[in-house]
Amino acid sequence: MKKLSVVISAGDKKEMLEENAEVIKGLARLEELRLEEKIDKPENHVAFVESGMEVFVNLEGVVDFAKEKERLTKEIKQLSGYVTGLDKKLSNKNFVDNAPVEVVEQEKEKLEESKNKLTKLEEQLNNLK
Repeated sequence: MKKLSVVISAGDKKEMLEENAEVIKGLARLEELRLEEKIDKPENHVAFVESGMEVFVNLEGVVDFAKEKERLTKEIKQLSGYVTGLDKKLSNKNFVDNAPVEVVEQEKEKLEESKNKLTKLEEQLNNLK
């Protein structure tokens, strides 16, 4: 298993993290841990926020970016079709008026969950560019 390299934009927590850098590297099984006060997202890194700090994980050499973009694009296309179908179903007055309330609510929940997932997938795809 390839060890990852991580950069943390730590702000005022930089000193505290520096004091614990070796422990963090060991626990997270990191090849490299770089701590900066403030840094913009480096290329080929995926980002997430934890405790007010931005954490950037270098995926170069770990992920095949072309395949991942292809997979995400395919999943986005499928999910977009599903969302469109749910939107149509919920805009159909006959369905909404005649279906049991629980069924309509379930469809609304499915639509909301699918839209949230679609947003996250699009963010992931944009992060790979």
